[in-house]
Amino acid sequence: MGSSIGGLVGGVAGSFFGAPTVGAALGSGIGGMIGGGAQGGSAASAQGNAGQSIYNAGQYGQTSSQFNPIGITTNFGKSNFTRDPTTGQITQAGYTLDPRLQGISNATLASAGAYNPNQVGQAAQPLYGGASSLFNLGQQYLATSPQQAAQDYMTQQNALLAPTNEQNLAGLRNQQFQTGRTGLATGGTVAGGMQQTNPELAAYYNALAKQQSTLAAQADQYGQQRAQFGAGLFSTGAGLLGQVPNLTSAGYSPLNTMLGTANTVEGMGQNAFDLSTSLGAGQSTANANAAKYGLTGATAAAPYQVANQSYNPLANVLQGTSSTNMGQVGGQLGNWFGDLLGNPMTAFKYGTNLGSEQTRMLAAQDF
Repeated sequence: MGSSIGGLVGGVAGSFFGAPTVGAALGSGIGGMIGGGAQGGSAASAQGNAGQSIYNAGQYGQTSSQFNPIGITTNFGKSNFTRDPTTGQITQAGYTLDPRLQGISNATLASAGAYNPNQVGQAAQPLYGGASSLFNLGQQYLATSPQQAAQDYMTQQNALLAPTNEQNLAGLRNQQFQTGRTGLATGGTVAGGMQQTNPELAAYYNALAKQQSTLAAQADQYGQQRAQFGAGLFSTGAGLLGQVPNLTSAGYSPLNTMLGTANTVEGMGQNAFDLSTSLGAGQSTANANAAKYGLTGATAAAPYQVANQSYNPLANVLQGTSSTNMGQVGGQLGNWFGDLLGNPMTAFKYGTNLGSEQTRMLAAQDF
């Protein structure tokens, strides 16, 4: 574009001032500066517009993707949001319970505050003493081995049965004396090596032997049962001792129930707030995705936008015309102006009037 404008300007200036070569060079330089400046201005403007489009897309994405909760009201409560009047940012968020639920919550919390969960735990304190007594008693039982306990059982039972056994023996002997059978002995055999015995006395002592066998079996069982009983005392004592923390925890059960009820009521009202934040978060995510696609599109379109807006039809036409042709056009225009006004350089050289026949003849001789 610059060379074309330079050719045109140079041709006119050269013909007008009588120096076509110098004028063309000077015009070409000036035209190049003008054409280059115009072309650079178009490119800069196009780049600025593309950059502004990308910036606007980014600003829209930043604004639209900000968290913006939506107020919701349900049968149990409603959400509340407070914004800064200057920046529009959320400065406070919360929810309001329905008046009926608020009354239930207040009554439940008042009951919870008046309840004393330590009362049950204090009532369970005597269990410590009972458990301690059972532990001591069980220790006493387990201090005696089962064998020793069986022997003690035999001693005790024989002491109890001794008077009865002695009375039975005395009665048997008296009966034999009264009947004259005190010395009677039968059943003995020489060949079999069996001794003779008194039938009544034999039956008596056999009964005593059977009694002792029964007592021995009972004594072994008694020793085992005594050990088991001692161990059971420890288990019973441990059970009582374990009831103390259980009862203490049970004392907090009503309090937990009341607090749980209040928390449930509070959650019913909070549901409106949760819905608000969920919708706001979903909307923010959707807007952020849309803004991302918009920014991507603006960035991808920027090179085409720059190329389109940088296009200058006049510059392209001028650039398509050679400086030589434009110089010839300028020469013709210069001659025309020279004929019309007279060449000032020729008039200066020969001192004649502008446009006179003499001046044109003198100028023609120079060529």
